Amino acid sequence: MLVLTLAAAIGCGTGEKAQEKEYAGEKEYISEPIVTEKLTESTVEIGSATTPLLDRSKTRINNIKVACENLNNLEIKPGEEFSFNGELGKRTKAKGYKKAPVIIRTEDGPKKGYGTGGGICQVSSTLFNAVDNAGLKVTERHSHSRRVGYVEKGRDAAVVYGKKDFKFVNTRPNPVTIKTYLEEDSLTIKIFENRR
Repeated sequence: MLVLTLAAAIGCGTGEKAQEKEYAGEKEYISEPIVTEKLTESTVEIGSATTPLLDRSKTRINNIKVACENLNNLEIKPGEEFSFNGELGKRTKAKGYKKAPVIIRTEDGPKKGYGTGGGICQVSSTLFNAVDNAGLKVTERHSHSRRVGYVEKGRDAAVVYGKKDFKFVNTRPNPVTIKTYLEEDSLTIKIFENRR
């Protein structure tokens, strides 16, 4: 289940109803958080990571939300290799992605531009840190051409469909599950081992 609260820091966790929030001049209505299913006793958290949402523009948050919805509750079997690009596919408008800020490589060096699916590198970077904290084997990871502010230097995972992927192998004896939690000011990804 995806916890897409976009709300915890503005009082929805205290029983307040939907509130109006402004992102880059556009108003968005934020509602009560979605409640997740209870985890069983045989499900154990083995790694997690949280990154701050420094750029909360509406289109970027949308793209992060779409990517999180695709990854949430995804189970990876023992020995199976996960591919971020393989799971999400090409980022298109038809899949719900919108144009948002991206880092573009130019002859004069990296510059800010706009691309469909901009912002999802925060999802891949948060996932990388959760996977690394869980001790799973990372088989492909790329750094951005310039530093990103939501993770420490060297802790990012840039993804570009058809060019740069983030991959890892489940080296545990049991299946692992990805859980995503998108809140108003942060993104958390947790890895659970299903010890059934």
